[in-house]
Amino acid sequence: MCCQPFRILAVWKGVTVPNETNILSPVTLISAGRSGTSLVQGVFGHHPDFQICGETAALAFRAFHAAETALGFVPGMAGIGPEERVARGVRAMYLAMLPGDAPHWFQKPLGAPFLGRDLNPNRDPEPYFDWYWRALLASFPDGRYMTVLRHPCDVMVSWKAWFRESHEVALEKICRMAQIVMHPASPIATAVVYRRLVEDPEGEVRRVFAALDKPYHADCLKALDIAFVAERGRPFRQPLEQVSERREARFSSRARWGEIDRSLFTEERRAVLDVMWARFGETIDWP
Repeated sequence: MCCQPFRILAVWKGVTVPNETNILSPVTLISAGRSGTSLVQGVFGHHPDFQICGETAALAFRAFHAAETALGFVPGMAGIGPEERVARGVRAMYLAMLPGDAPHWFQKPLGAPFLGRDLNPNRDPEPYFDWYWRALLASFPDGRYMTVLRHPCDVMVSWKAWFRESHEVALEKICRMAQIVMHPASPIATAVVYRRLVEDPEGEVRRVFAALDKPYHADCLKALDIAFVAERGRPFRQPLEQVSERREARFSSRARWGEIDRSLFTEERRAVLDVMWARFGETIDWP
């Protein structure tokens, strides 16, 4: 009932809003920034049956938190539990803001946003991780969830170049997302291996789509025809012929790994990342 006005508006504009089955079942990419998520999004974006909804952390988490907070100040609804009521509110926002008629859709709610003093991933990580997955799984219970594995050193170098933050800040955020991926409530069973995506695009894309039980399409490989800029101040997307050195290095920053203080890789941090990669049958070649 609450979504009906959005459907009427969309039909009036000649757009078909995703139906209830569609809205419940996105492909959702869970990862830290600068880990290859734009490339993965491009793969899905070139698929003719997918709608791309971009970076949706504000919609997925802030909307859920706002609706959950509001429950104490609004009348109840007979026959609907509070969590489902909140989840319907989140989905209503998606339906209103991201209408589309594709059979499938993709989102990447990157990072772990702070949500007030009660939901702080740094101060109280476990309650936050519990809430994180409760919010996503209540809103999108039939979704397919995935991550991307890019070498932590490459992510750290890229993070510093893009966000102007330290390698240590980058590593902390990478480890935090690894803990989210490894949380007991996490349904993630599929990971794109960035190295393989660069070295064998078709093989890796086919493998991932099969694991997600989604149809493969050759157009997905068009995403590999461009490169994403490694640092601010340049066009975000560049033709491959303009990044010949990066292509030769297979889009790894290994030549700059020496800039990273090795003492940052504590036993605890390495263990978190090693366990997360092992979940998907991969290992990290630590420097």
